[in-house]
Amino acid sequence: MSLIEKYLIGSVHHPLSCSKYPAWKKCGKFEGGSIDPKDLTHPANRGTIQHALIEQYISNQEVDEDIIQELTGDEVDGCNWVYEWVADNAHGVVLSEQNVQYVDDDFEVLYTSQLDVEWVDKDGILHIADIKTGNERNYMDQLAGYALGKMQELGVTECVCHELYSKLRKDVNYMFLYDDAKAEVDLVIAKRRAGIAEKCSYCSWCKHLESCEPVVTDVVKVAEGYSGNGLNLDSWHPSELTDPNQMLTALKVANVLEDWCKSVKHHANDMAIKQGLPIPGTKIKTRKGKQSLTDVNEAFSLSGFTPEQFLSVCTVSVPKLADIEKELTGESKAKARKSLESRLGAVIKSAKDSTFLELEK
Repeated sequence: MSLIEKYLIGSVHHPLSCSKYPAWKKCGKFEGGSIDPKDLTHPANRGTIQHALIEQYISNQEVDEDIIQELTGDEVDGCNWVYEWVADNAHGVVLSEQNVQYVDDDFEVLYTSQLDVEWVDKDGILHIADIKTGNERNYMDQLAGYALGKMQELGVTECVCHELYSKLRKDVNYMFLYDDAKAEVDLVIAKRRAGIAEKCSYCSWCKHLESCEPVVTDVVKVAEGYSGNGLNLDSWHPSELTDPNQMLTALKVANVLEDWCKSVKHHANDMAIKQGLPIPGTKIKTRKGKQSLTDVNEAFSLSGFTPEQFLSVCTVSVPKLADIEKELTGESKAKARKSLESRLGAVIKSAKDSTFLELEK
Protein backbone atom coordinates (compact mmCIF):
# COMPACT_ATOMS: atom_id res chain seq x y z
CA MET A 1 0.00 0.00 0.00
CA SER A 2 1.37 3.43 -0.96
CA LEU A 3 1.77 6.47 1.29
CA ILE A 4 -1.11 8.09 -0.57
CA GLU A 5 -3.43 5.18 0.22
CA LYS A 6 -2.23 4.91 3.83
CA TYR A 7 -2.39 8.56 4.90
CA LEU A 8 -3.81 10.92 2.27
CA ILE A 9 -6.99 9.35 0.88
CA GLY A 10 -10.26 9.16 2.74
CA SER A 11 -9.87 11.75 5.50
CA VAL A 12 -13.03 13.82 6.05
CA HIS A 13 -13.21 16.98 8.16
CA HIS A 14 -16.22 18.22 10.09
CA PRO A 15 -17.87 21.26 8.41
CA LEU A 16 -16.93 23.37 11.45
CA SER A 17 -13.53 21.79 12.02
CA CYS A 18 -11.21 23.91 14.19
CA SER A 19 -8.45 23.91 11.56
CA LYS A 20 -10.30 26.61 9.62
CA TYR A 21 -10.92 28.93 12.57
CA PRO A 22 -7.89 31.21 11.96
CA ALA A 23 -9.14 31.87 8.41
CA TRP A 24 -12.79 32.30 9.45
CA LYS A 25 -11.75 34.77 12.15
CA LYS A 26 -10.59 37.02 9.29
CA CYS A 27 -13.17 36.09 6.62
CA GLY A 28 -16.39 34.21 7.26
CA LYS A 29 -16.66 33.11 3.64
CA PHE A 30 -13.22 31.51 3.33
CA GLU A 31 -13.19 28.10 1.69
CA GLY A 32 -9.92 26.43 0.83
CA GLY A 33 -9.42 24.85 -2.55
CA SER A 34 -9.20 21.10 -3.02
CA ILE A 35 -5.83 19.38 -2.65
CA ASP A 36 -4.88 16.44 -4.86
CA PRO A 37 -3.98 13.61 -2.44
CA LYS A 38 -1.61 12.20 -5.06
CA ASP A 39 0.52 15.34 -5.05
CA LEU A 40 3.30 14.51 -2.59
CA THR A 41 4.95 17.90 -3.24
CA HIS A 42 2.02 19.85 -1.76
CA PRO A 43 2.90 21.30 1.68
CA ALA A 44 -0.39 20.11 3.20
CA ASN A 45 0.20 16.52 2.10
CA ARG A 46 3.79 16.59 3.30
CA GLY A 47 2.52 17.92 6.62
CA THR A 48 0.05 15.03 6.90
CA ILE A 49 2.83 12.50 6.32
CA GLN A 50 5.03 14.18 8.94
CA HIS A 51 2.12 14.10 11.41
CA ALA A 52 1.82 10.34 10.81
CA LEU A 53 5.50 9.84 11.60
CA ILE A 54 5.30 11.92 14.79
CA GLU A 55 2.25 9.94 15.93
CA GLN A 56 4.21 6.71 15.39
CA TYR A 57 7.05 8.10 17.49
CA ILE A 58 4.84 9.29 20.35
CA SER A 59 2.62 6.20 20.38
CA ASN A 60 5.61 3.83 20.21
CA GLN A 61 4.32 2.33 16.99
CA GLU A 62 6.53 0.69 14.41
CA VAL A 63 7.94 3.45 12.19
CA ASP A 64 6.81 3.31 8.58
CA GLU A 65 10.05 3.24 6.58
CA ASP A 66 8.20 4.46 3.48
CA ILE A 67 7.67 7.77 5.29
CA ILE A 68 11.37 8.02 6.12
CA GLN A 69 12.22 7.40 2.47
CA GLU A 70 9.75 10.07 1.27
CA LEU A 71 10.65 12.87 3.67
CA THR A 72 13.75 15.03 3.41
CA GLY A 73 16.43 14.81 6.08
CA ASP A 74 15.37 18.17 7.51
CA GLU A 75 11.72 17.08 7.68
CA VAL A 76 12.69 13.90 9.55
CA ASP A 77 14.87 15.95 11.90
CA GLY A 78 11.92 18.24 12.54
CA CYS A 79 9.72 15.27 13.43
CA ASN A 80 12.44 14.05 15.79
CA TRP A 81 12.57 17.50 17.41
CA VAL A 82 8.80 17.38 18.11
CA TYR A 83 9.08 13.89 19.61
CA GLU A 84 12.01 14.90 21.80
CA TRP A 85 10.24 18.09 22.90
CA VAL A 86 7.16 16.08 23.93
CA ALA A 87 9.35 13.51 25.73
CA ASP A 88 11.12 16.28 27.66
CA ASN A 89 8.12 18.48 28.48
CA ALA A 90 4.99 16.32 28.60
CA HIS A 91 4.34 14.45 31.84
CA GLY A 92 2.05 11.59 32.79
CA VAL A 93 -0.01 9.86 30.13
CA VAL A 94 0.61 11.43 26.71
CA LEU A 95 -2.13 10.85 24.14
CA SER A 96 -1.73 11.37 20.41
CA GLU A 97 -4.28 11.94 17.61
CA GLN A 98 -7.34 12.02 19.88
CA ASN A 99 -10.81 13.10 18.79
CA VAL A 100 -12.14 16.24 20.46
CA GLN A 101 -15.67 17.59 20.23
CA TYR A 102 -17.71 20.41 21.71
CA VAL A 103 -21.37 20.15 22.68
CA ASP A 104 -23.30 23.44 22.49
CA ASP A 105 -26.00 24.77 24.83
CA ASP A 106 -28.66 22.80 22.93
CA PHE A 107 -26.74 19.56 23.63
CA GLU A 108 -25.83 19.23 19.97
CA VAL A 109 -22.30 18.43 18.79
CA LEU A 110 -21.17 21.75 17.32
CA TYR A 111 -17.91 20.42 15.90
CA THR A 112 -15.41 17.57 16.05
CA SER A 113 -11.68 17.73 15.35
CA GLN A 114 -8.48 15.77 15.75
CA LEU A 115 -6.05 16.79 18.50
CA ASP A 116 -2.36 16.08 17.91
CA VAL A 117 -1.09 15.71 21.51
CA GLU A 118 -2.57 16.07 25.00
CA TRP A 119 -1.47 15.46 28.59
CA VAL A 120 -2.16 16.54 32.17
CA ASP A 121 0.93 17.72 34.04
CA LYS A 122 1.92 16.91 37.63
CA ASP A 123 -0.02 19.96 38.89
CA GLY A 124 -3.20 18.75 37.23
CA ILE A 125 -3.05 21.36 34.42
CA LEU A 126 -4.33 20.28 31.00
CA HIS A 127 -1.91 20.76 28.09
CA ILE A 128 -2.64 20.34 24.38
CA ALA A 129 -0.20 20.66 21.49
CA ASP A 130 -0.82 21.20 17.80
CA ILE A 131 2.05 20.31 15.46
CA LYS A 132 2.81 22.75 12.64
CA THR A 133 5.16 21.72 9.82
CA GLY A 134 5.12 25.06 8.00
CA ASN A 135 5.87 28.67 8.88
CA GLU A 136 4.69 30.45 12.01
CA ARG A 137 1.22 32.01 11.90
CA ASN A 138 -1.45 32.97 14.42
CA TYR A 139 -3.29 29.72 15.24
CA MET A 140 -4.83 30.81 18.57
CA ASP A 141 -8.41 30.47 17.29
CA GLN A 142 -7.77 26.89 16.16
CA LEU A 143 -6.34 25.94 19.53
CA ALA A 144 -9.16 27.77 21.31
CA GLY A 145 -11.52 25.27 19.65
CA TYR A 146 -9.42 22.30 20.68
CA ALA A 147 -9.02 23.63 24.22
CA LEU A 148 -12.73 24.36 24.64
CA GLY A 149 -13.76 20.84 23.64
CA LYS A 150 -11.13 19.19 25.81
CA MET A 151 -11.88 21.39 28.86
CA GLN A 152 -15.57 20.56 28.50
CA GLU A 153 -14.78 16.85 28.29
CA LEU A 154 -12.52 16.83 31.36
CA GLY A 155 -14.52 19.36 33.39
CA VAL A 156 -11.61 21.79 33.84
CA THR A 157 -11.47 25.55 33.39
CA GLU A 158 -7.98 26.18 32.02
CA CYS A 159 -5.72 24.76 29.37
CA VAL A 160 -2.15 25.49 28.29
CA CYS A 161 -1.81 25.40 24.51
CA HIS A 162 1.36 24.73 22.52
CA GLU A 163 2.06 25.34 18.86
CA LEU A 164 5.03 23.09 18.02
CA TYR A 165 6.79 24.18 14.82
CA SER A 166 8.87 21.29 13.51
CA LYS A 167 10.62 23.30 10.80
CA LEU A 168 11.47 26.16 13.16
CA ARG A 169 12.16 23.92 16.21
CA LYS A 170 9.99 26.29 18.25
CA ASP A 171 7.25 26.11 20.91
CA VAL A 172 4.71 28.97 21.08
CA ASN A 173 2.53 28.59 24.19
CA TYR A 174 -0.29 30.42 25.93
CA MET A 175 -3.18 29.66 28.30
CA PHE A 176 -6.93 29.69 27.66
CA LEU A 177 -9.57 29.93 30.38
CA TYR A 178 -12.81 28.15 29.55
CA ASP A 179 -14.94 31.30 29.21
CA ASP A 180 -12.33 33.02 27.05
CA ALA A 181 -12.01 30.02 24.74
CA LYS A 182 -15.81 29.80 24.42
CA ALA A 183 -16.11 33.50 23.61
CA GLU A 184 -13.46 33.14 20.89
CA VAL A 185 -15.10 30.06 19.36
CA ASP A 186 -18.57 31.66 19.48
CA LEU A 187 -17.19 34.70 17.63
CA VAL A 188 -15.60 32.58 14.89
CA ILE A 189 -18.67 30.36 14.41
CA ALA A 190 -20.97 33.41 14.25
CA LYS A 191 -18.75 35.00 11.61
CA ARG A 192 -18.71 31.78 9.61
CA ARG A 193 -22.48 31.39 9.72
CA ALA A 194 -22.97 35.02 8.69
CA GLY A 195 -20.68 34.34 5.71
CA ILE A 196 -19.33 37.90 5.57
CA ALA A 197 -16.46 38.15 3.09
CA GLU A 198 -13.45 40.32 3.96
CA LYS A 199 -10.06 40.84 2.35
CA CYS A 200 -7.36 39.17 4.40
CA SER A 201 -4.11 37.21 4.30
CA TYR A 202 -6.01 34.01 3.38
CA CYS A 203 -7.41 35.38 0.09
CA SER A 204 -4.81 33.70 -2.12
CA TRP A 205 -5.84 30.25 -0.77
CA CYS A 206 -9.61 30.76 -1.12
CA LYS A 207 -11.56 29.17 -3.94
CA HIS A 208 -13.95 32.16 -3.99
CA LEU A 209 -11.14 34.61 -4.84
CA GLU A 210 -12.21 35.30 -8.42
CA SER A 211 -15.78 36.21 -7.46
CA CYS A 212 -15.20 37.71 -3.98
CA GLU A 213 -16.94 41.10 -3.80
CA PRO A 214 -14.37 42.91 -1.61
CA VAL A 215 -11.53 41.73 -3.86
CA VAL A 216 -13.41 42.45 -7.08
CA THR A 217 -14.25 45.96 -5.86
CA ASP A 218 -10.56 46.70 -5.54
CA VAL A 219 -9.90 45.15 -8.96
CA VAL A 220 -12.47 47.49 -10.50
CA LYS A 221 -10.92 50.50 -8.78
CA VAL A 222 -7.47 49.59 -10.04
CA ALA A 223 -8.63 48.86 -13.59
CA GLU A 224 -10.74 52.02 -13.87
CA GLY A 225 -8.11 54.18 -12.23
CA TYR A 226 -5.33 52.86 -14.46
CA SER A 227 -7.32 52.93 -17.71
CA GLY A 228 -9.45 56.00 -17.03
CA ASN A 229 -12.50 54.18 -18.40
CA GLY A 230 -15.70 52.92 -16.84
CA LEU A 231 -15.83 49.14 -16.76
CA ASN A 232 -19.20 47.49 -16.37
CA LEU A 233 -19.42 43.71 -16.11
CA ASP A 234 -22.47 41.62 -15.25
CA SER A 235 -20.20 39.19 -13.40
CA TRP A 236 -16.54 39.26 -12.40
CA HIS A 237 -16.25 35.47 -12.59
CA PRO A 238 -15.03 34.65 -16.15
CA SER A 239 -16.89 31.34 -16.34
CA GLU A 240 -20.20 33.18 -15.83
CA LEU A 241 -19.77 35.52 -18.81
CA THR A 242 -21.86 34.45 -21.81
CA ASP A 243 -22.12 37.74 -23.77
CA PRO A 244 -19.19 38.30 -26.21
CA ASN A 245 -19.31 42.05 -25.53
CA GLN A 246 -18.97 41.42 -21.81
CA MET A 247 -16.05 39.08 -22.50
CA LEU A 248 -14.42 41.88 -24.54
CA THR A 249 -14.70 44.18 -21.54
CA ALA A 250 -13.20 41.48 -19.32
CA LEU A 251 -10.26 41.07 -21.74
CA LYS A 252 -9.62 44.82 -21.60
CA VAL A 253 -9.67 44.66 -17.80
CA ALA A 254 -7.20 41.75 -17.86
CA ASN A 255 -4.80 43.69 -20.11
CA VAL A 256 -5.03 46.78 -17.89
CA LEU A 257 -4.35 44.72 -14.76
CA GLU A 258 -1.38 42.98 -16.40
CA ASP A 259 0.12 46.40 -17.19
CA TRP A 260 -0.61 47.60 -13.65
CA CYS A 261 1.00 44.53 -12.08
CA LYS A 262 4.15 44.99 -14.17
CA SER A 263 4.27 48.65 -13.18
CA VAL A 264 3.86 47.82 -9.47
CA LYS A 265 6.74 45.32 -9.59
CA HIS A 266 8.94 47.77 -11.48
CA HIS A 267 8.39 50.63 -9.02
CA ALA A 268 8.59 48.31 -5.99
CA ASN A 269 11.99 47.05 -7.17
CA ASP A 270 13.10 50.63 -7.74
CA MET A 271 11.99 51.65 -4.24
CA ALA A 272 13.60 48.73 -2.41
CA ILE A 273 16.77 48.18 -4.47
CA LYS A 274 17.70 51.52 -6.03
CA GLN A 275 16.29 53.89 -3.39
CA GLY A 276 17.06 51.61 -0.46
CA LEU A 277 13.61 51.98 1.12
CA PRO A 278 12.67 48.62 2.76
CA ILE A 279 9.19 47.28 1.95
CA PRO A 280 7.69 45.35 4.91
CA GLY A 281 7.16 41.63 4.31
CA THR A 282 9.69 41.46 1.44
CA LYS A 283 13.33 40.55 1.07
CA ILE A 284 15.84 41.31 -1.67
CA LYS A 285 17.21 38.22 -3.43
CA THR A 286 19.76 37.83 -6.21
CA ARG A 287 19.19 35.49 -9.13
CA LYS A 288 22.37 34.23 -10.76
CA GLY A 289 22.85 35.66 -14.23
CA LYS A 290 22.41 33.43 -17.27
CA GLN A 291 25.67 32.03 -18.64
CA SER A 292 26.53 32.01 -22.33
CA LEU A 293 29.56 31.34 -24.53
CA THR A 294 31.42 34.23 -26.12
CA ASP A 295 33.31 32.00 -28.57
CA VAL A 296 31.73 28.68 -29.55
CA ASN A 297 34.77 27.41 -31.44
CA GLU A 298 37.07 28.12 -28.50
CA ALA A 299 34.56 26.54 -26.12
CA PHE A 300 34.53 23.35 -28.21
CA SER A 301 38.32 23.27 -28.30
CA LEU A 302 38.55 23.63 -24.51
CA SER A 303 35.69 21.26 -23.67
CA GLY A 304 37.41 18.01 -24.57
CA PHE A 305 34.11 16.71 -25.99
CA THR A 306 33.68 14.97 -29.32
CA PRO A 307 31.91 17.02 -32.04
CA GLU A 308 28.83 14.80 -31.62
CA GLN A 309 28.74 15.34 -27.85
CA PHE A 310 29.21 19.09 -28.16
CA LEU A 311 26.66 19.58 -30.93
CA SER A 312 24.07 17.44 -29.10
CA VAL A 313 23.56 20.24 -26.53
CA CYS A 314 23.68 23.15 -28.99
CA THR A 315 20.60 24.94 -30.33
CA VAL A 316 20.55 26.86 -33.62
CA SER A 317 18.24 29.75 -34.56
CA VAL A 318 16.69 29.24 -38.00
CA PRO A 319 15.92 32.98 -38.40
CA LYS A 320 19.58 33.84 -37.62
CA LEU A 321 20.78 31.24 -40.14
CA ALA A 322 18.47 32.94 -42.64
CA ASP A 323 20.17 36.24 -41.85
CA ILE A 324 23.54 34.67 -42.76
CA GLU A 325 22.00 33.30 -45.96
CA LYS A 326 20.79 36.81 -46.82
CA GLU A 327 24.25 38.31 -46.30
CA LEU A 328 25.95 35.63 -48.40
CA THR A 329 23.52 35.65 -51.32
CA GLY A 330 22.23 39.23 -51.31
CA GLU A 331 18.69 37.88 -51.58
CA SER A 332 15.72 39.42 -49.79
CA LYS A 333 15.08 38.18 -46.30
CA ALA A 334 11.99 36.22 -47.35
CA LYS A 335 13.79 34.58 -50.31
CA ALA A 336 16.85 33.78 -48.20
CA ARG A 337 14.63 32.14 -45.58
CA LYS A 338 12.87 30.09 -48.27
CA SER A 339 16.17 28.96 -49.81
CA LEU A 340 17.53 27.93 -46.41
CA GLU A 341 14.39 26.01 -45.49
CA SER A 342 14.42 24.15 -48.82
CA ARG A 343 17.91 22.85 -48.04
CA LEU A 344 17.37 22.14 -44.32
CA GLY A 345 13.75 21.03 -44.51
CA ALA A 346 14.56 17.46 -43.50
CA VAL A 347 16.02 18.56 -40.17
CA ILE A 348 13.79 21.54 -39.34
CA LYS A 349 11.18 20.78 -36.70
CA SER A 350 8.31 23.20 -36.22
CA ALA A 351 6.42 23.57 -32.96
CA LYS A 352 2.65 23.35 -33.07
CA ASP A 353 0.97 26.62 -34.03
CA SER A 354 -0.86 28.36 -31.21
CA THR A 355 -4.14 30.22 -31.55
CA PHE A 356 -4.93 33.21 -29.38
CA LEU A 357 -7.04 36.36 -29.15
CA GLU A 358 -5.55 39.80 -29.59
CA LEU A 359 -7.35 43.06 -28.92
CA GLU A 360 -7.60 45.31 -31.97
CA LYS A 361 -5.72 48.58 -31.68
